[in-house]
Amino acid sequence: MNTVRRYHNAETVLPPGLLAEVQRYVSGRLWVPAPAPRASQVRHRVLSLAHAGVATRDIAALVQISQRRVQQIVRTAKQEAGVHAE
Repeated sequence: MNTVRRYHNAETVLPPGLLAEVQRYVSGRLWVPAPAPRASQVRHRVLSLAHAGVATRDIAALVQISQRRVQQIVRTAKQEAGVHAE
């Protein structure tokens, strides 16, 4: 099961003034991170599901992020746990 990322055309979702300001700094692909509370919720859910033994592809589908991002979250948590365990 692959996660489908949905992209939006900036011209259709941003006001013209904001679009012009963004274009001053970057053209092409731009990733806009989720607000901190959502990112924290996603991380917590990913780690809970991974701890429960749910497969990476299933976690990605449930949380609506890529499998690679699931792997990054889990790997970072393991690294942090290793640092804290010392």
